[in-house]
Amino acid sequence: MATTANRKNEILGLVLMALMSLVGLSILSYDAGDMGILAGTGIRELLDPTGIASARIANLLGFVGAYIAHGFVTVLFGYGTIVLPVI
Repeated sequence: MATTANRKNEILGLVLMALMSLVGLSILSYDAGDMGILAGTGIRELLDPTGIASARIANLLGFVGAYIAHGFVTVLFGYGTIVLPVI
């Protein structure tokens, strides 16, 4: 019984590490110009992989990463948020 609880904790830890790695990558590739592109673009254009809007976004994780990075960098704590994924 203890091994299944340990296994669940290990899996949860791996999932959280992967998620925080993606958040850290989105913060490191933050570009303030991405929100200007996203503000004037609809979701249909953003989901089109051949669209101009998706090609102009500088964040490595695309428009999802741009939203995440914008939330962390400008709304929450600034560039100091990079320590959150590290913790």
